[in-house]
Amino acid sequence: MVLLRSFAILLAVLWSTSSSSPQAQGSAAAPTSRNMNKFRQPVIAVSHGAGPLWLLDEAPAGLGKGSHSAKNVADIFSKIYSSDAQLPKRILFVSAHWEARSTGIEISKSAAPEMFYDYSGFPTESYDLVYGAKGDPEFAARVKELLAKSDITSNLVDRPFDHGTFVPMFLMRPQADIPIVTMSINDRMMNAKDHFELGKALAPLRNEDTLIITSGQATHNMYADWFPEGHPIEPWALEFQNWLDKTLSTTSTQTYQERMDSVVAWKNAPYASKCHRTPDHFTTFVVGAGAGMEKNEPAAKKLNGGWGLGHMSFASYAWGVGSNLSDVTAAAYSLYDMCTAEKDLTLDFIDALPAKRQINGLTIYSPENWIRSWSEQIRYISLAATATLTRKFPVFLDADSIPKYLRWNLNLIALDSAVGSPRATSNLLS
Repeated sequence: MVLLRSFAILLAVLWSTSSSSPQAQGSAAAPTSRNMNKFRQPVIAVSHGAGPLWLLDEAPAGLGKGSHSAKNVADIFSKIYSSDAQLPKRILFVSAHWEARSTGIEISKSAAPEMFYDYSGFPTESYDLVYGAKGDPEFAARVKELLAKSDITSNLVDRPFDHGTFVPMFLMRPQADIPIVTMSINDRMMNAKDHFELGKALAPLRNEDTLIITSGQATHNMYADWFPEGHPIEPWALEFQNWLDKTLSTTSTQTYQERMDSVVAWKNAPYASKCHRTPDHFTTFVVGAGAGMEKNEPAAKKLNGGWGLGHMSFASYAWGVGSNLSDVTAAAYSLYDMCTAEKDLTLDFIDALPAKRQINGLTIYSPENWIRSWSEQIRYISLAATATLTRKFPVFLDADSIPKYLRWNLNLIALDSAVGSPRATSNLLS
């Protein structure tokens, strides 16, 4: 059963995590001084949400400012950087909302990018948003030079920040104190393999204290019906998301070649054409994979999941972040996605858990009555509706909470977070 296999992965990761010190579970190791950043910067493939809604007070339930999905993106920098000393000198940002109008790729050379409100019909406040980060014309020229070495044509142009850039950046770094150079995609003249190669060509910039962010959407069908918060997630979206997790993240053990082949042939994935009526919002994930995947470490860490509109996945991933905690998160979110679709849950693996065990010398408790009530909760979820899950989306397992969670049965805590039962979590934190 897929659910059991995912649970086994999650349990193995959690047990290995329990033997690590909290200090070892932070972000990628790095020097303490920002001027000494010699480590390789990560690559982030982020889902940027529905228009500007994550920045607005007036928004549908679960999609606006303060929503779980917005908070997940706002927490990304704190998940991958343990301190501001590790922050990059600059960001190269690839947006799904910038399609090149010329041959090849376009790179913004603007020193002070303006705002491009590339949406309509939203509240007035959405047209007053200003993200004040500077550009970096000198670095833009460096990017063009680097692409030329890989025979990739590019042009320097002036380009404002579109919402694919400023929405996630407002959340991830509201201080707007890191220069950003934006870059286009070109689905009209380049295929998925070309965009993967584009990412590979950009990868050396990670050694130059440059964070690469690619912004799109894990699933993006704006023609599908828009459902309110609490509506069951559409099965076709879940199936594609499950494929995406296996292709990109640590929830599978696929090789570099296997992952690359899947990414490049993503249009053959389950329900790909329904999840992406146009390729642009997935193309950025392809670029991110090209820049982030390495042969000795091809898997990304899933930073967050979540859903909106009944089919829009907010999954985001990062390559080059050395945290076991991110493995926990990836497994938990994948299990969450599976639970929303699972119709016949077998709970023998929960009922069979002992009430007490030793793991690496640490006593782990799983109270019998809690196991029983938690099992009933899962049964209810499987029978009632996936709406239960989306209404009660989990708190995030972060580094600060790990020591406290280690006093309990970590696999149940993470699984509890994965399926969205706040009752048990809140009891343990009180």
